[in-house]
Amino acid sequence: MSFEDLINSESKKLRSLHDEIYRTVTFRDRSPSANEEWRRACESFHSYESQLDPYLKRVFDDPDYKDQETIEFIISFLEIDPRFFRSGYIKEEMLRKIGRAELNSKQTGRLRAVLLDAVERRGGREFRRYCRLAGQIFDDKLATELRRHSSDNDSVGSRSKMMLQYVEQADPNEGRRRRPCVR
Repeated sequence: MSFEDLINSESKKLRSLHDEIYRTVTFRDRSPSANEEWRRACESFHSYESQLDPYLKRVFDDPDYKDQETIEFIISFLEIDPRFFRSGYIKEEMLRKIGRAELNSKQTGRLRAVLLDAVERRGGREFRRYCRLAGQIFDDKLATELRRHSSDNDSVGSRSKMMLQYVEQADPNEGRRRRPCVR
């Protein structure tokens, strides 16, 4: 099974389990059987052992991402952009650490596409982490695309301008982003 298939199937399962909690919580106080149904839904969600868990453990435990399988998992996860309970936190951690990894040009290109997709359609809690990564893997191609979007008078333009600020703070002599004074 590819990472794409694994991530898609597991995120679907996690969403389904979480949705069941929300479906049953409304009725839990109406009868003992409804309360029991809600408890079973909670138990099913909390006891579920996802096939993503071993990879996510590596994401959280590995300090520098030298393992190519972990890097591939992270890039695939960011490309797919799955939505399930706590996925935003997971993406934040991935984005925080992936900039420290030694990436080849193909991996950097894939992440550049993820960053542009983030500008075009992702405005979630992890967007600032996308911006920080953009500052770490910047190049002229990314800056050009961001400038093209920055003239838009909508959320895409706003996100593009924000990411462009991180890219423009990058130090072209070192190939890595300087730490801004902004917190």
